[in-house]
Amino acid sequence: MYNELRQELERVLLSQELVAALQVAPCALNFQIEEPTDRQFGLLASNLSFVYSKKLKERSGVVISPQIVAEKIAKLVPTNHFKISVDGGGFLNVNPTKDFIKNYLSSKPVTIDFEIPVNWHSNSMLEKIRFSQEATFFLKELSKQRTELSRSDSLQLLSILGDIEISSSAYLRGYGGVGGYGGRDNTPSYLSNFEKVVTTLPAPTGELERLELVPFVEKLILFRGRLEESFSRDHPERIMELILKVVRDFFSYYNRPTIRRQIMEGTNPDFLFFAASCGKQVLMALNAIKFSCQLPVTVL
Repeated sequence: MYNELRQELERVLLSQELVAALQVAPCALNFQIEEPTDRQFGLLASNLSFVYSKKLKERSGVVISPQIVAEKIAKLVPTNHFKISVDGGGFLNVNPTKDFIKNYLSSKPVTIDFEIPVNWHSNSMLEKIRFSQEATFFLKELSKQRTELSRSDSLQLLSILGDIEISSSAYLRGYGGVGGYGGRDNTPSYLSNFEKVVTTLPAPTGELERLELVPFVEKLILFRGRLEESFSRDHPERIMELILKVVRDFFSYYNRPTIRRQIMEGTNPDFLFFAASCGKQVLMALNAIKFSCQLPVTVL
């Protein structure tokens, strides 16, 4: 979604329609697209109008308020993909349309055609481990039992680095591995359970009905968008944080008795559609993460 919105805004920036509306020459700019702290303003927001207004004043002395710039830009973005509103200051507040949601989440997952290496002995990763008391505690406990990290150990360690709310207690009590339990505090089991559920759900059939921006759909859209933004930044712990958050939101809906009943009756095609999209993207992201197995004893 980030990329699609950026492409639309960049197209508008260089369009003759904006030139005619503001009576200034077109220009390319570096602007931000981010998630607003208050969702009532939209799923995403952009400071484009502020950057544009400042650039005009610096380049030609022309003074146009960000509010006016934002209103002109909003009118030029096609309404079949995004609904854009302008707040009092001039920020562009953006929500995707139902058609965009359907096409965006039904298209192929964000392609990950390369490995995401996790080298526990790199300086950046060692620094993150040292900074986390839970991570150092986890490694000290593991070192009493083995000298190498299994993939399950590595998933647990990465989740601790990605989410400060996760502890190692359930995993270390002997529940480690795909057969244990303990919720998110036993990350390998948690993700294995998610994979089992999403791969055994019925395939979605029929037309989508509601497509409201319920929290799960919001998180799923942002998850996909963040993956597009994050994979080039070499932060696997952030990727794990994204995975755990969207899986948690999936279970918050799947575990509702009404949802379970609707799945059995085939009366909730929307949830099955979003669950299938979520499963494909999460599993692709997980499969791309490649861990080194040697225990980073230098932090112990």
